[in-house]
Amino acid sequence: MDYDLYHDESKVDGYWHGILLVPRNTRKQLLSSILEVRDNFGFQDPITFKGLKAKGKKYFLIQSWLSIAAVSLIQFRKNQIMPYYSGKIIFNSSRRSVETKEFISIVGCKFILLRIEDDHKNFNNSWYSDYASKIETSLRIALKGGLHFLGDNENKITIKSLHLDGHEHYQRNVDIDRIIMRLSGLKEYCTICENVFIDDRTGNHIKENCQEYSDCQLLQLTDLLIGAFRTQLGSSTNIIQTEVSKQVKKLVEKWYAGPARMKNSRWNRGIALSQAQIEKGKWKFSNFVKKTAKDNFELFD
Repeated sequence: MDYDLYHDESKVDGYWHGILLVPRNTRKQLLSSILEVRDNFGFQDPITFKGLKAKGKKYFLIQSWLSIAAVSLIQFRKNQIMPYYSGKIIFNSSRRSVETKEFISIVGCKFILLRIEDDHKNFNNSWYSDYASKIETSLRIALKGGLHFLGDNENKITIKSLHLDGHEHYQRNVDIDRIIMRLSGLKEYCTICENVFIDDRTGNHIKENCQEYSDCQLLQLTDLLIGAFRTQLGSSTNIIQTEVSKQVKKLVEKWYAGPARMKNSRWNRGIALSQAQIEKGKWKFSNFVKKTAKDNFELFD
């Protein structure tokens, strides 16, 4: 299947790579849903997880987008409903509620999250020309590991485009050779197409020379997924962000349950969560340690 790839990052408690793979054949369905939420809330500004500190229009829009994202990562229907918040308020007998809707068919997005525990501090500086080259290297590691984990011979993955959220913080354009050309040893079910389209302009749709509007929305959705998963994995910034990220709590719990349980989940091959760091010049990967959580998961109960 053909996918467009969206990448963003977070620098809270380490360095987090987030990669959202959006199938081209269901992309329209996903975009239609998140744009409907924007219209229902009347909120057209860029959306970011960072800086969310209070409940308000932005909070509830993020909640709705994350509910859509969680459903979009389902890979198998299993005759169960796939509800998400539309952002539309319904009044019924003086009771106020939020409308829920359901995807007609599986969207089948995939999400890769890799945390570099020490934010690249143990990388050998003599191997890299600048900080950005370290980021590009760990992104390549995240991409290769995630593609291998999420695909197989029955679920082939072909990347048709790469969208990275802005090159300004790198102080140069992205070095695609370091990310793609050095990506050796990919399994036969993982392919980066030869003429892959690459865009590293900003994902902020109100800035000049930004990416296409639809791509900006999917980059912003990637930003929210990184923040939500990071929060549920134990790196929370504040209670408001903890509450809004409950939309992915069930996915994290299923991941913690282990591969055997995950294999029977609707989200199997939909998420790949890992963390790593360099020790003595070699990559060392480790599992996330489960945190105690008291919040209840709402939408998928």
